[in-house]
Amino acid sequence: MTAVVAARPVFADRLNGQVAVAFAAESQFLACAVFCDTQTMPQLARFFYARARQQRRDALRMVRYLVRTASVTLPGLAPPLSGFGAVIDPVVVAVETDRRSGEHLRELARIARDEHDYAAEQFVQWFITANVTQVAAMNELRQVVARNADRVGEIEQFVARERELLDEDPGAPRQAGTWPS
Repeated sequence: MTAVVAARPVFADRLNGQVAVAFAAESQFLACAVFCDTQTMPQLARFFYARARQQRRDALRMVRYLVRTASVTLPGLAPPLSGFGAVIDPVVVAVETDRRSGEHLRELARIARDEHDYAAEQFVQWFITANVTQVAAMNELRQVVARNADRVGEIEQFVARERELLDEDPGAPRQAGTWPS
């Protein structure tokens, strides 16, 4: 049996907050996917469903870290924004969701550094790097959608071509509930 090492209290508290951010992002991306599904945009819907899965995996990676270093407080979530009016609306919301997540992650890294918890800082760095890529991809998608708002076929072709934006990083931290532990 391995000993559980207590993480610094401020970092653990904020990481629990980041778990909430990730689960809320999952919910928001699901709402974006559902809108795209109802608008008969299967490629964009698939993209948002995949982004929701990524957010869930990220939340479970953080849960696994907390299980091994502190305690986990699972959040209640507010309902996501939905009822979008135009094809650009869910993309703009997704960009903002990723941007806010990045702010929280950078704050987590700062707290880890201030607490001299270098293992925690290294753990958060993977998420920051992934977030930079996600924000860039979402900004690119926003530009494409803005340019082609009345040409859904062009948007769908772009998303189909850019599938590698959703590739999983083999160096990602493990998720809670994966086997073997």
